[in-house]
Amino acid sequence: MACSGINLIKNGGFTTGLKGWQGKHIYLVPNPLRASDQAVLMGYNSVRSYIRQKVRVRKKLESQCNYYLYFRLLNISNKSEPALLYATVAYWSPDNRPLRATPLILKPPKTTSWFQYFSIIPAPPPQPVKLVTVHFTLVRGTLFLDYLRLASHPILSVNQVVEEKLFSVAEG
Repeated sequence: MACSGINLIKNGGFTTGLKGWQGKHIYLVPNPLRASDQAVLMGYNSVRSYIRQKVRVRKKLESQCNYYLYFRLLNISNKSEPALLYATVAYWSPDNRPLRATPLILKPPKTTSWFQYFSIIPAPPPQPVKLVTVHFTLVRGTLFLDYLRLASHPILSVNQVVEEKLFSVAEG
């Protein structure tokens, strides 16, 4: 079965403001590195903040595929308060029971450019899935968040991943 690669997250680049997102202590601001673009600022004035999206599943998820969570961060935290971010993707049943969740703990490096992340989210469970939630909680620090994507990809063996990495390195 081929994986579609369709992004489940709506408005992951914040091109229509915060439409589709919920949060606390988040601010839509001009992208600090790219003119005419926007990003979300989290942790301004060292305030704990979160942003989340609930995606209603209209079609059956591709259970023969993994889902990859992509996003990018710009860490502007000061040294005395390094950034600590929790990210979670969860699948929910039609009766609102959690079916599977993948938590991530991130300590993003302080850089002068966007730092790109991706994480493999295990395939959805075989049961029907009603919602997928994507949730970011900034425990400490200050950072910008942008370009969020949750899309299906084929489940690769370890050998395929190594071959793919070697091939992309050889090309680059």
